[in-house]
Amino acid sequence: MKKVRVTESQYKQLQLIKEQNEFTSRMKDKIADIGKNVDKEYRVLMYNTIAEIRDGDVDLGKMVDTLGVLGDKIHDANRRVFDYFERFTEETLHAQGLEEVRDSLDDSGRNVAKKIFKLDDMLNNLKPIAEDEELHEPFSNLTPTEIK
Repeated sequence: MKKVRVTESQYKQLQLIKEQNEFTSRMKDKIADIGKNVDKEYRVLMYNTIAEIRDGDVDLGKMVDTLGVLGDKIHDANRRVFDYFERFTEETLHAQGLEEVRDSLDDSGRNVAKKIFKLDDMLNNLKPIAEDEELHEPFSNLTPTEIK
C-alpha cells in the first residue's frame, strides 16, 4: 500500500469534508424518516371513514399529538441544518459545492413541514364534522354500505 503525504492544512480540509458528508447524510436520513412518519399519519387519516372517527374507532387526539412531535422534530432538524451551514461564508459554500446540498436539505425540510401543517389543518377541520351529532342525525336510519 502506497502512503500519501498531506499537509496539516490538507488534512484539516479532508476532515471538514468528511464531517460535512456525515452531517448531510444524517440529516437527509432524519428528514426522510420524519417525512415517512407524516405520510403514515396521512394514510391512516385518509383510509378511515368519518363514521369510524365519529364512533371513536380512530383517535384523532393521538394523531394530533403525533403530528406535534413530528413538527418538533422537523423544526429541530431544520434548525440544525441552518445552524450547520451558517458556519460557512457564501464563498466557502460555493467553493466546496455545498450550496446545492444546503438547498436540498432546506427544501426537504420545508416540504415535510408543509405536509405536517396541511395534515394538521385536515384534522382540525375533520374532527368537528365527525363529532357533530346534529349533522349526522338525519342519516341515523341508514346502515353502512360495504363497497366491494
